[in-house]
Amino acid sequence: TIVVTDFENHDAGIVERHKIVSSAIEESFSELLEGKLSPKEYNKIAEVSSSQNNALIIELRSSKAPEDWQETYVNRIGSLENFSSYIIETMVMSNIIENGEDEKKDEVLRKLEELKLESINYAKMAESSKPWVNTRNTMLNSWKSLNGDFVIITHNVRE
Repeated sequence: TIVVTDFENHDAGIVERHKIVSSAIEESFSELLEGKLSPKEYNKIAEVSSSQNNALIIELRSSKAPEDWQETYVNRIGSLENFSSYIIETMVMSNIIENGEDEKKDEVLRKLEELKLESINYAKMAESSKPWVNTRNTMLNSWKSLNGDFVIITHNVRE
């Protein structure tokens, strides 16, 4: 059981570990496509990366995120699940290369791009749904008026 108390740092750690896994897959997949890595070698790397990615998903699911972090965590899981499908599809491509089924490559490459885009979109939604995003983009100032009432002045901050 993983006990998480700092959900912002936990999410940031998940993002950083995912970057390591995705970089390893992207680099190895490029080497596979260039013929620098055999399909069998690639599949071993992909299986390890898939296992690491699944561990991130399990960690997020078992973290018991509070309500204000739920949307971020659900979107982060969506991103990782799409990346998991991406890894599986790269293994399909590896098998296509190994079997010399060149006519299937374009279809798989299209599917890979779709999965990558979905993963990125979920990651963007996870970032934009963090509880502090709304407060970071809006500055609130309280001023006491002459008659003792508080007045809230809202100013949108543009980055």
